[in-house]
Amino acid sequence: MRQTLVVEGSLAYRTQRAAAASAGAIGREVLTLPQLAARLAGGFVELAGSDVVFPAIGDALSSGGFAELHLVAHLPGTPRAVFDSLTKVWNADLDLRELALGAGRLADLALLETRVREALPAAWLLPRDLRDVALSRVAHAPRIFGQVILDCIDIEPVWRPLLAALAGVLPLEWRSVGDVDRTWFSGSIAAVDTHVPKIDIAQSCADTRSEIVEALRWAREHLSSGSVPAAEIAIASTTPHLYDEYMLVLRQDSGLPIHFAHGLPALSTPVGQCCAALADTLTRGLDQKRVRRIIQGFPATSAADEVPKDWALGLRAEAGLFSVDQWEVALRAARGAREHGDKAERVLLPILRMLAGGPANAVEAGNLLLSEKSLAIWKQALRMAPTAAISLSLSQLRVPDDTDPANSIAWCSSDQLSTSPRPIVRLIGLNVKSWPRGDRDDALIPNHVLPRRTLQGRSLTDRDRISFFAIAARARHVALSLSRRSARGGLQAASPLWPKALESELLRHRVPAHAFSENDRLLARPLEAKDDVRVARSRACWRAWASPQLTEHDGLIGVDHRVVRKAVERIHSATSLRLLLRDGQAFVWAYAMGWWANRLEARPLELDAAAFGDLVHEMIAAAIRLLDTQGGVQRASSSEREEALAAAAAQIAISWPSQRGVPPAVIWNGTVATAQALAKHALEVDAELPQNIRSWTELAFGKVPTMTGAPWKGEDPVVLPGTGIRVHGRIDRLDLADTRVATRITDYKTSPKPLEVFRLVIGGGRELQRVLYAAAAKQLLPDVQRVVARLIYLRDDAYEHPLVGEELERATATLSEFAELARNALLEGRALPGPDALDKYSKFRLALPADRERYFEMKQGSLKTAQGKLNQYWSSE
Repeated sequence: MRQTLVVEGSLAYRTQRAAAASAGAIGREVLTLPQLAARLAGGFVELAGSDVVFPAIGDALSSGGFAELHLVAHLPGTPRAVFDSLTKVWNADLDLRELALGAGRLADLALLETRVREALPAAWLLPRDLRDVALSRVAHAPRIFGQVILDCIDIEPVWRPLLAALAGVLPLEWRSVGDVDRTWFSGSIAAVDTHVPKIDIAQSCADTRSEIVEALRWAREHLSSGSVPAAEIAIASTTPHLYDEYMLVLRQDSGLPIHFAHGLPALSTPVGQCCAALADTLTRGLDQKRVRRIIQGFPATSAADEVPKDWALGLRAEAGLFSVDQWEVALRAARGAREHGDKAERVLLPILRMLAGGPANAVEAGNLLLSEKSLAIWKQALRMAPTAAISLSLSQLRVPDDTDPANSIAWCSSDQLSTSPRPIVRLIGLNVKSWPRGDRDDALIPNHVLPRRTLQGRSLTDRDRISFFAIAARARHVALSLSRRSARGGLQAASPLWPKALESELLRHRVPAHAFSENDRLLARPLEAKDDVRVARSRACWRAWASPQLTEHDGLIGVDHRVVRKAVERIHSATSLRLLLRDGQAFVWAYAMGWWANRLEARPLELDAAAFGDLVHEMIAAAIRLLDTQGGVQRASSSEREEALAAAAAQIAISWPSQRGVPPAVIWNGTVATAQALAKHALEVDAELPQNIRSWTELAFGKVPTMTGAPWKGEDPVVLPGTGIRVHGRIDRLDLADTRVATRITDYKTSPKPLEVFRLVIGGGRELQRVLYAAAAKQLLPDVQRVVARLIYLRDDAYEHPLVGEELERATATLSEFAELARNALLEGRALPGPDALDKYSKFRLALPADRERYFEMKQGSLKTAQGKLNQYWSSE
């Protein structure tokens, strides 16, 4: 016998189809009411879905001519609000043309409805139109459907005339649950077996996350019994989207089969993330991280095949690349690092120009860069709102969950569960504003425009109460839960449906009888958790940090450790040498273990001190190189120096953004101007030097080959006297007399001068450059008899602080002894934190205990004893 089962909601639809297949029910068909009407209407017509109605609404809004809606027609959320309002009107079987006579708002909606109807293709019909076509063919219903069974809680008014007509030509039965109006129904009513709802558990949880944790523990408990399959278990809420984030994460952790009946958030899927990457770039602009995210997530498209695999070689990771021009400069500069030369430029630059065009190019970008599945999501998001609001649209989209509800725990809304009941249910979020929810006005048709009960026959409060009864009255086990605090931490009251007498309060960190995951099990069984290597190590570290004695967790390591020795024997820069001298623990983290803090700020609002110093130094060097082609700094006039500096600044303003992150254009231009003013001080400080003195800037030593005409070979080794420690670097400026008997080394400083700058020598290991530069000059220029090493503070009118003669000799000897002592401490197994660990701007702050001040206060005595003579050098000037 042919039979048609009419259901409501995706959960009921998929569950009943699976049940029919399992039972071998030949002749049983499962449909929704719109599908029933479409089948009867024939002619390949169906109900117009949001994917075709949304574009029609967008076009209708853009045509204008409204009495009231013209004020909001351009807003991103208006298409969604119009769709929701029209859906309620259609479901209520209201004629907007008649209602439009009484209110301008309704006249606007009637105009929108007319435009939408005219814009739809012939195969797509609005609900009332589809019903009317189906009514005209109702005589064919017995041969198409056979017996029709309605398995729904309530029927929207728009479909009631069709069902009344069907009742006259075929057997029509309604399986009734709940107190809803059925006086209009002329078929037979079959009462569903129900019982007085009996609540088994009512648990008060700490917050929303705890509710999900307890729900999963509850589900695991039933599954572990062996008598309850996953298909009999359901977890529901009136507002499941508020819990989705926790359920998504904890579902993966638990490994439980959980079906999202209301769909997965599109952005939680890989294909959705491809859309998010593209939307982020179109709406927020180009930068290297966003472009890398798009290209690395390329699906199998023609654009992906064209982009060479080595396109990113030679691009500096710290470069922001916020415009097409910056990308063009960077790709051209890195051309030699790639196998295919300029192919990356030829392929990528057109794509980058398209992306730089912003949301206006959203359709073109999606077609070119997204896979078929991602493109479907992308197009759906574009239909929902203007392209400028694509990110908002994507965040609201959902995609079907691929897991099968027939063998999974159902996670769904209360409406869906009420039409597809399960015997083992848990209802969560039974707080005063959730179960039941309060009734509220429609966004565009408030109560003063059209009475609520005219627009919606049942209030939201009644729907939630009926859903609660329909779920609980057909289940054999019902568990309830609520959150004592909201997501913002506020206290919440219980729902009127909450059985206070059964309430049991669950603490957040209680020991559960059934854990939902391995991590949850270990938290519940600390004796077992202690055997886990990670837990044991973390507990040992915690105890060690709380002890005044030094342990391996404070930096005591093996003597002459091969990894540490390799790091110590590297060719040191001033940066690595300072870390070695002032924070041995951080030195091991950085140069032995490769721990470096990630740069979190892609586009800074200002350059940090180190980057600004690099900018000034590079500007000075570029200007002097330009002046060298014109006879040298000494022969240049003041105007020639300014012209060279302006040319250098203009070149750097263009080239720097392709090498590192720089502030937005207005701030960047101001930063370049400030750097140019400081660089001018550097060029003018020695304007009157004799012409028999030659000068070099950014002169490399110890590792990197130098330019032609340099006074030495840059790859020749430089060793700190008496230590064997090799060093390298670049001297800001070196002046050398033609006789090669005297030289002067300059280290430019962009920071303000210290208060007692006249006492500064190596600053306890903070100021090493000029002493290192002097040691290098003495070794690489053995004929030089006099060396002057000076600091010039450019912010203070080029204030000069030199070291010369015996004072410089003592500084070099002190640095050598200091470095030897620090190196030996590491090789002896004492990789302990030094004074730089207390710097509030330390890059290694995150690796230290959270309460850093208390930690160092507790360890102070042990550290001072273990560091020995190093303490004297740290306190020296």
